[in-house]
Amino acid sequence: MKYWNPEIETMDVSTMKSMQERKLRNMVRLAYHHSPFYRHLFKENKLSPMDIKSIDDLQKIPFTRKDDLMEQPKDFILQPTEVTLRKTLPTSTKLRAVFYDKLMSMGKITSELKEEFKPVMFVVSSGRASGMPTPVFYTKKDLEIFAECGARIGTTIGGTEDSIFHIAFPAGLHMAFWQCIAASDTIGALSIRFGAGMTDKQVLILDKFGVTDMVGVPTYTKHLSEAAVRMKEEGYAISFQNLKNVLCAGERFPEGMKKKIQDNLGKVDADCRILEGYGSSECKTSYVECEPGSGFHLHPDVHIWEIVDEKTLEPVGEGERGVLAFTHIDFRGTVFLRFLTHDVAERGIVYEKCSCGRTSPRIMSPIGRMDDYSTTINIARVKGTNLDLNALDDLLSEIQGLEVYQAVITRVIPEDPYSQDALIVKAGIEKGKEKEIEKQIKSKVKNIFEISPDVECVDTLVLEDELVEKWKALRVVDVRET
Repeated sequence: MKYWNPEIETMDVSTMKSMQERKLRNMVRLAYHHSPFYRHLFKENKLSPMDIKSIDDLQKIPFTRKDDLMEQPKDFILQPTEVTLRKTLPTSTKLRAVFYDKLMSMGKITSELKEEFKPVMFVVSSGRASGMPTPVFYTKKDLEIFAECGARIGTTIGGTEDSIFHIAFPAGLHMAFWQCIAASDTIGALSIRFGAGMTDKQVLILDKFGVTDMVGVPTYTKHLSEAAVRMKEEGYAISFQNLKNVLCAGERFPEGMKKKIQDNLGKVDADCRILEGYGSSECKTSYVECEPGSGFHLHPDVHIWEIVDEKTLEPVGEGERGVLAFTHIDFRGTVFLRFLTHDVAERGIVYEKCSCGRTSPRIMSPIGRMDDYSTTINIARVKGTNLDLNALDDLLSEIQGLEVYQAVITRVIPEDPYSQDALIVKAGIEKGKEKEIEKQIKSKVKNIFEISPDVECVDTLVLEDELVEKWKALRVVDVRET
């Protein structure tokens, strides 16, 4: 099965734009009348729903930011009342309401409205910078959209009803785990809903059940692939010969890490593609590549995406680097208009038809996800030098023999805010190569960034366990007090 929903996934551009603008106008009306946050925002900026008629008109609306959500998460939930519903219900529904009111009870209409607007589930937005998780709510209608998008995702990576999915995302209140379940259920495929942890047991299950598609966070997937190689070396008859697709999402995924996972899986007979996904709790769904590097296929009937300059927040051209922002056009529960993600798409958004035949826009990787770090910026000033944290992550990921790492930006005297900066690389190194790899780390970091790091050799398994315990591994952290 090439497409789950060919009508949407291969829609021509002009029809797509008309559909998006029609849905946008409806969503703006819903947000204005039913969302306390957007009702206040519109009035504060002297805007009315009539001012937003096209995609271009979106620029009239100020951006919504993560801080806004964290301060008042309930104000982003659509909360219709009998009075406001009269202003937003379609005419056809109003006519049906009159009919039911005269001939029978209003129970059917009321039930439909509950399914559309009453929250029944939530996931959490990580809120790492503050440590405070923030809920994002779904209604029954939302869960139908969630499952539909999940089925598209599963099909895009090659899944069918004959597939066997292994879900290694952490279980809990995180969106990725639940969308993978929704995807496999909707497609009709078998899924093993394991979560992260008990890695050796997962290796045995992948082998025994002939898993065809595996999904998980990059750091944990690498950990699992290394466990598979180790168990084979210990004498277990491990073979992942049926594994065709590995999809990773949830944190930065450097090319060096992709190669290490691919090499490890090759040692246990897997001939598979390593694919990347993108998404966030706030946008309420995910996106995937159809082929490595193809770009993340968007759902044009669910969101409108923008990309803007990091400093001016003005739109940038196709394929140009910028910060991503999205607007919901077909969700209920928690909804956002122009939510600024703070994620930077290095190669922007492209609109040309993909070689797979899908016509939806694509966000091109890599994405510099600022919340992969312990600070809200991805440029840190260390010893008077600007250090690109993404580039440091990429460099370390490509060093062969460096099995796991964490770069820590600190101070020589941690409790002294005026003490000199220090860069420490905690390194789990392949046995017998400690001196060689330590020398490589120091040399490469010094040559590229003009900073001399201290290298601290640590137990690979201990550091790896510390990293995979977290939903998103912090491979680069800045622990300096500001």
